[in-house]
Amino acid sequence: MPSGEFPACKYSPVRYNLLWVHKAFRVVVTAKDFVPDGHFVSLFPGYYCTGRTRTPRPMDGITGNMCPEGHYCPAGSRAPSPCPDGEQSNTTGQEKCSPCPAGFHCQSGIRLRCPPGFYCPQKTGISFSPCPPGTYNPSHGVSQAERCHQCPAGMFCGEWGLSSPSGPCWPGFFCTAGASVPNPNGVTNTSSGGPCPPGHFCPAGTSIPLPCPAGTYSDRLYLGLESSCTLCPPGYHCSSAGLASPSGPCSAGFYCLSGASSPSPAGIRQKGGPCPLSHFCPEGTSFPFPCLAGTYNNLTQQAACFPCAAGYYCPENTTSYSVYPCPPGFYCPTGTKFATEFPCPRGYYNPDPMTQSLDSCLPCPPGHYCRKENLTAVSGKCDAGESGPLCLYVAPAVPSVCGQREQACWFCVSAAWTSQPFDVDNYTNSNCLCPATATGGKCMAGFYCPEGSPEPIPCPPGSYCSASGLSVPTGECAAGFYCTGGAASPKPTDGVTGNICPPGTYCIPGSAMPMLCPAGTFCGLQGQSMVSECQPCLSGFYCAVSGLSAPSGQCWEGYYCDSSQGPVSNVTLYPCPQGFYCPPGTQKATQHSCPPGTFGSRQRLKSMNECQGCPPGKYCALPGLAAPTGDCSEGFWCKGGAQVKDPIDGESGLPCPPGHYCLAGTPIPLLCPHGTWSSSKGNKNLQDCQPCSGGHYCNGTGLVAPSGYCSPGFYCISGAQTPTPTDAFSGAPCPVGHYCPLGTESPIPCPPGSYMPQTHGKECYECPEGKYCVPGQEPQSCPKGYYCPRGTGLDWWPCPRGTYSPEQGLESSAGCRVCDGGKFCSHRNATNVAGECWEGFYCTKGSDRPNPHTRFQGQAGPCPPGHYCPRGTAVPEPCPVGTFSTRIKLSSEAHCSLCLPGHYCNSAGLLVPTGQCAEGFYCTLGSTLPAVPAVDKTGGPCPTGYFCPRGTATPLLCPAGSYNPSERQASCLPCTKGFFCPKNSSSLERNECPAGHFCPLGTASATQFPCPRGTYNPQTGSSHISHCVPCDPGRNRALAS
Repeated sequence: MPSGEFPACKYSPVRYNLLWVHKAFRVVVTAKDFVPDGHFVSLFPGYYCTGRTRTPRPMDGITGNMCPEGHYCPAGSRAPSPCPDGEQSNTTGQEKCSPCPAGFHCQSGIRLRCPPGFYCPQKTGISFSPCPPGTYNPSHGVSQAERCHQCPAGMFCGEWGLSSPSGPCWPGFFCTAGASVPNPNGVTNTSSGGPCPPGHFCPAGTSIPLPCPAGTYSDRLYLGLESSCTLCPPGYHCSSAGLASPSGPCSAGFYCLSGASSPSPAGIRQKGGPCPLSHFCPEGTSFPFPCLAGTYNNLTQQAACFPCAAGYYCPENTTSYSVYPCPPGFYCPTGTKFATEFPCPRGYYNPDPMTQSLDSCLPCPPGHYCRKENLTAVSGKCDAGESGPLCLYVAPAVPSVCGQREQACWFCVSAAWTSQPFDVDNYTNSNCLCPATATGGKCMAGFYCPEGSPEPIPCPPGSYCSASGLSVPTGECAAGFYCTGGAASPKPTDGVTGNICPPGTYCIPGSAMPMLCPAGTFCGLQGQSMVSECQPCLSGFYCAVSGLSAPSGQCWEGYYCDSSQGPVSNVTLYPCPQGFYCPPGTQKATQHSCPPGTFGSRQRLKSMNECQGCPPGKYCALPGLAAPTGDCSEGFWCKGGAQVKDPIDGESGLPCPPGHYCLAGTPIPLLCPHGTWSSSKGNKNLQDCQPCSGGHYCNGTGLVAPSGYCSPGFYCISGAQTPTPTDAFSGAPCPVGHYCPLGTESPIPCPPGSYMPQTHGKECYECPEGKYCVPGQEPQSCPKGYYCPRGTGLDWWPCPRGTYSPEQGLESSAGCRVCDGGKFCSHRNATNVAGECWEGFYCTKGSDRPNPHTRFQGQAGPCPPGHYCPRGTAVPEPCPVGTFSTRIKLSSEAHCSLCLPGHYCNSAGLLVPTGQCAEGFYCTLGSTLPAVPAVDKTGGPCPTGYFCPRGTATPLLCPAGSYNPSERQASCLPCTKGFFCPKNSSSLERNECPAGHFCPLGTASATQFPCPRGTYNPQTGSSHISHCVPCDPGRNRALAS
């Protein structure tokens, strides 16, 4: 243990139960703080010890380290503990984690800012709190729900956890701030908007309903466009904005076209104007009425026309009567309609213009006649008589001149209309008077003369005088006849004094003139005597004036003539009612109904063609309608002429086509707006248009399917109108850290192992080699001890055992350093070597343990035979020359064995000696040569007197009987004859065979071969027994022996 770290150390009697007291920290370490081999487990908080720790605050990353960020290490930690969710550790060396601060979320101890769309109170972990519907949050780091933004007015926020509003409020609805649906119904979401109310329209994104402009109104809900507001109907005005019904009828003296905004519009720009000259405009006029014939109007802004002045006539549409003076021959009372309406009758003439009454017509002067109506001068003079003198009436004051034959006298009184008057029919002013000199005469038939008559009195009108000489009339004119005066018969037929009652009249008894059948009746027969015989005008006809012999004509088109309601004389009193049309001769008001599918809003329709087709959006179910029955059902389009509210015939209507929606009464299908589509028929309202689904865009109106997929690099949430939205409501460019392939609904976070450094990413870039990528962050350098191939996320690849890496940013395992020679790297993701290779082992490179075996990784193992390996050996050291080793795991040179005696070891690293020592040489311990040239401690040349066969460890003594006079000999020479050689002999010198002996070849000693008994040899150097000579006789044989 480093004494500097723990200066106070006490040992207990129990093995490994050390008691350490650290002075600085006052920490007591007992036996439990050590593993069995005496290494620390953990001592200080903020550190962890994995095992074999030799310090309580390891920093090598192998046996332990400082607690990393995102983890905590209480005292005694064997490994870092990840901070629980909702807690953080943003620095290294933490004993415990702290609560995640508000505005952040902490996952695995890492603190990240709260993402948009959410809020994070203190201690937020992986489950952040989403902003509720009706709100959104575009910012990072929000800490409480109150800081979620209320959805802006005109938008809706329909989901939890929105970073931007879902989209604009739908057309036909308005959304106040905080709306959570695009179509608030105003009942369950009263505080967030509602359907667009009557009198208003609400385009997409409406916060406050927009009033229909002046000149329009709306009695319906859900309008989405200003064009859906209904134009004020003709004859009415809509004088303010936001009306649910017209303000009222147009003022008298003005006319109001469709869309009028004032009861008294100033001109056509205001959809109407003052009633113009020659027209009249009663209250509620939709278009000026031309002044009727007989009236005029020389002023504007008039509710009625003035009667035409007397002396003038006024055709229809007259501005000034002065241009229409009554022509000569006619008279024009007040209200005259046309120039020839009132002609001066027969017997009268009028030479002057601008006359005003019948009194203005002058009677034809006496002696003249006026043959026809509308004369401006007399026709001529009365004819002269042929059978007697003519009785001429010169003037009223001048008596006529009578001839002798009175009965043949033609006379012309005032206002005669024929040149040969002969009947009282000409008595229009006075009668012919006899001259003063006449004597008188008998009353003729046709006259009567009461007592004292100065002259015959014509029989009075209504009576007849059938004989001459009557003092009183005979009686009343007969029924069916009329007597104008001077009648001689009750049934006159002369046409002068009377006649049968003509058609169109009736004559009661005593009729002076025919009585006209009253207006509304006619009579086609003559001689009728009672008014009851005048026939009411036939249905379908009218009898405009009295005295008609036949109806005036067929009932006018646009009117009906129904005799069951009374005589019809004035057709204009019976305009064809609304809902019906009246061709000429119509008999009943309801005779001709506008057929189903049409209606008649006006009176006086003349033909079925004038019945209006039921307008788009309406249906006309019954015949005879004055207005459409009602609105077409929602979900259906009544194109025009619809008879039912839900037509399907395709001609008058059909279910609302795909891509559209049809509110009740819609005149044309409303296009599903931008950002929506619908593939189904019969959509009833805007809600039936589907918002463009996520990942798609709808860039047109009336779509039956989305326009296509959202473009790569963008995301389309819902309701997108373009493949590249940027409004953040329907979509936006793909944000940094995310990718958006074709058709993306929401940004996809780059998966671990990839990144996207800019917006509009279509696909994430693969994390580059040497970096790792986690969502939301830029690529970071691969940490020490790891390598990061392309595409690495948090799955860093640890440098394998037997390698280490002190640098960041390794790209592959090849970048991990092979454990240095003489070192071992026992852990993965090592940032440094673990230590030195143990004695007896070598670690050339890549060793994963201090005592490697050949079956483990790396070029390492037990020190091989012939070598020795001190601590930290990278390459086994060969046992030096002169040594060898058959054992493994030698730890020092001293453990190498000296070369065996008799052998030599001439190279280093031998497992066995190189070979046997050479002949003639000997090798003791540690010989390096087979033939040591000079004697040393390892051997040398075999010396004289010795022999050294191959493999000699120590020189062998030449045995007795041999000698070796030379060095480096593998064997000894046999001792020469005549000599003896004791062992280790190196020379024959002084070794001559002594006298008394003989020394054959190889004699070992001087006395080895004595001459036998009885012989002797006085000479030295004898070599054979034959050199022993017998004793001389007499000599002592025993001595010799």
